[in-house]
Amino acid sequence: RLSFVIRYDIVLSMIITWYGLSCIKLETQDTVLVCNPFGKDAQWGADRSPRFRANIACVSVNNPLYNTVSGIEGTPFIITSPGEYEIGGITVVGVPCVSDKGGANTVFVIRAEGLTVVHLGAWSGSKIPEQVRTFCSGSDIFCVPIGGDGLADSGQAATVAMQLEANIVIPLMYHDASAQKESGPVAKLVKAMNVSVEYQDRLSIRKKDISRDRTSIIVLHSQLAK
Repeated sequence: RLSFVIRYDIVLSMIITWYGLSCIKLETQDTVLVCNPFGKDAQWGADRSPRFRANIACVSVNNPLYNTVSGIEGTPFIITSPGEYEIGGITVVGVPCVSDKGGANTVFVIRAEGLTVVHLGAWSGSKIPEQVRTFCSGSDIFCVPIGGDGLADSGQAATVAMQLEANIVIPLMYHDASAQKESGPVAKLVKAMNVSVEYQDRLSIRKKDISRDRTSIIVLHSQLAK
């Protein structure tokens, strides 16, 4: 008598997409999370808002550049304050810190598919408070503003990324058209960190893709700039 065992190997992966400003979409096999969906804003060149379906919406700051959840389809669980949450296989830890944009800022530590993603929201400055460092140190992927204007600039972002020993750094809050300019904030970040840089439409990554021996910068093209 013959018996057969059918084995299904599910490779856990995560897809991260940037929609401009501070807005990223994080997708796992079962759940979609959005951080900081924004409304229209002429200063930042945002002529339309991100629109897609999500299960979770994280909001760092009570400001239209971060909290326009109305454009997100479905009925997402909205997180606007510090605390620990678990929804659809994703664990979200909100850590309070200070922002120059609208007062209180929440840093989000997102754990899913064996990976840890840190989103600094409206972070400003180059020093990490101890309560933030406790949750964020040794993260796999680090999403940080680099555009200045009340937020962290490229030099400050580089300092913070190195303090937290992140493996992959994804810059946020800059004009997408400036990404490859020699005088732009991305070039300044690369120079300050002195690491390799890749340009991608979206980041698809698994835990085994993470290298503990090096840090790299992944520059994502804004989906709303197309």
